[in-house]
Amino acid sequence: MKDEVEKAINLILAQAERILIAQGHKDTGNLISSLKVKATEAAGELWGLDYGLAQETGIKKENIPFGKGGGTSLYIDAIMAWIRRRGFENDIKKVKGMAFAIAKTHKEVGMHSKGGKFAPQQQGFLTEAIKITQKDVDLLISEG
Repeated sequence: MKDEVEKAINLILAQAERILIAQGHKDTGNLISSLKVKATEAAGELWGLDYGLAQETGIKKENIPFGKGGGTSLYIDAIMAWIRRRGFENDIKKVKGMAFAIAKTHKEVGMHSKGGKFAPQQQGFLTEAIKITQKDVDLLISEG
């Protein structure tokens, strides 16, 4: 039965990877490469980097770590690094302005956003993968 559980979780994993890419969440590829399967006779688990949870559930606007003022912000620094990696801009002043604009939007609508509006289609990669693979997973498990 462990083999069937592992096959089922791997099926979900493959679909989850495709969805992450389709949603645009392949910046460094670290999340996708961190996804690992653990299977026992009775259960399967999918493990990955912590921020995968934010890609799955999003972040409510009240939990966005921005707007308290002053000092440095790891949140702004991370957005700035993302802007540079994606090649959107290299001028540091423009990058910083873009990062603050993105953070302001996240604070207003939550994360994920697109075009200044809340974008729930940019999250739920794992939930969607489970829905898509449900019949095949059920079949694998029942055959096991």
